[in-house]
Amino acid sequence: TLCNKSQDGLIAPSKQFAKPPSPPPSAEKLTDQREAKMGKASYKKLTGSQNLRQRLVLAALASTPVLIEDIRAEETWPGLRPHEVSFLRLLEKVSDDCVVEINETGTKLKFKPVIVMGGRNLVHDCGLSRAVGYFLEPLFVLGLFAKKPLTITLKELKASNLWFWNTNDSKDPSVDTFRSTTLPMLKHFGVPSERLDLKIQSRGSAPQGGGEVFLSIPIVQSLTAVNWTDEGMVKRIRGVTFSTTVSTKFENTMVYAARGIFNLLLPDVHVFTDHKSGPQAGHSPGYGISLVAETTSGCCISADTAISYSRGEDIAELEDEGKKELMPPEDVGVQIANILLGEIEQGGVVDSTHQGLLFLLCALFPQDVSKGTQGSIVLRRHGKGESQEEEERAVDLSGQVHLLPCSIKFNGPSNVSQYFKPKPTGIESEGLRTQEACFRGRKLQGASISVPDGYSGFVLGKKSLGKRNLSDNSDGSSNCWEMNAKYKSITYWNHDSLPSQDDGFLRCFHWLSVAKSMHKPTTAEDLVSASAALEKMN
Repeated sequence: TLCNKSQDGLIAPSKQFAKPPSPPPSAEKLTDQREAKMGKASYKKLTGSQNLRQRLVLAALASTPVLIEDIRAEETWPGLRPHEVSFLRLLEKVSDDCVVEINETGTKLKFKPVIVMGGRNLVHDCGLSRAVGYFLEPLFVLGLFAKKPLTITLKELKASNLWFWNTNDSKDPSVDTFRSTTLPMLKHFGVPSERLDLKIQSRGSAPQGGGEVFLSIPIVQSLTAVNWTDEGMVKRIRGVTFSTTVSTKFENTMVYAARGIFNLLLPDVHVFTDHKSGPQAGHSPGYGISLVAETTSGCCISADTAISYSRGEDIAELEDEGKKELMPPEDVGVQIANILLGEIEQGGVVDSTHQGLLFLLCALFPQDVSKGTQGSIVLRRHGKGESQEEEERAVDLSGQVHLLPCSIKFNGPSNVSQYFKPKPTGIESEGLRTQEACFRGRKLQGASISVPDGYSGFVLGKKSLGKRNLSDNSDGSSNCWEMNAKYKSITYWNHDSLPSQDDGFLRCFHWLSVAKSMHKPTTAEDLVSASAALEKMN
């Protein structure tokens, strides 16, 4: 007799007798079956590198093949970045029968997932391009819905044993933020505390890294719907500072600076220190801080940053990187404290870093509906009316923006008004009211120019540290910019000559008049006048 597995999992004898084996299939039938299995997969076509991680994560969870084309096809360095290729290799390790195909230029990617398996004692080489936070964010989602519990060690596997990835940098959330904020957030969705762990074996700072992290994620049958609308009031501040191959005074200074701000608001503030030395300190100097505001309703709002030298591949790296001065630790503590206060002011049950993860988890519920209170930092970033809203909120610096004929490298804030004091001369040259000033002992002559009607000038700055999140579309982009201020007039300066209408800076505005004339709609009166002019010429 045959043995069948019953519904309760026990083995019971069957009353049916074994049938004779069927004849082997023909060659034509085998070919048809092979084509049905391999071949005619229906790929969902996408373009561009935006939200690459999110696309791949959702494709893996839904077992949907995707074809992504034109990946930075028009850029100077086209194709996938090293950290994106490393992430694809990570997907191969946690998935079963996953197929990844990349063309020679890296601008075209085929990703065909089957099932997320998980697995124990996995090890992955993360590389140097991005910190561990880049890989941890999607791993949390994939691990929850894997077939088996996931335990993985993220580290570098090169034979030289000299290059490791970074546990902390300014682009991605730090491992401390994941431990103090992301793990408690997952528990709100019914993720069990058992086997949910993140351990820092060693730390590493850019550019040479040296870190190692162990991650353990249990599996869940389904997430629990949440009604997360009560933000609560902040009851305490917790945090941790870290330093690698630098003095412990850096950490004490950051703690003192951050506490100096928060102790004015509430007494329960504790920031711990985590100084690493020797093999656990990596190969590059660095320091940073991660702060968490815990509320009465169990919400955790976080902000973090890490200070270290830039990687060599960063496009905006200074030419003399070796002489670059890092931000003082006191300024780091003040800056991250202000960023956390800004996150709290925006409202919501999670900070802007975790908004993308929150919405992704809510979307993975079978049928239940979840509710959550959110701030508007991240969502407005992708809205159509974002530019107009940002322009309305931007500070107007008209009359305070100067274009100097010299190069000034930024190494920290300074009170410029103490030594740069423009004064009107009372002289008007070619319709321009001139000014004079001295800069580093050299006399300058300048004039204020109004921006033409219909145009505005903007002051851009690198994106704030508190505005990074899983749903950001800047994967692979070294620099992200945001609007800091606007202006309608600018003062430009010459060294030895009075400003003139023949100056190149002023002549560039002539192109705006040319463009306006070229694109101006033609009226019937214009055609009549043009015809009359041609007749006179003939």
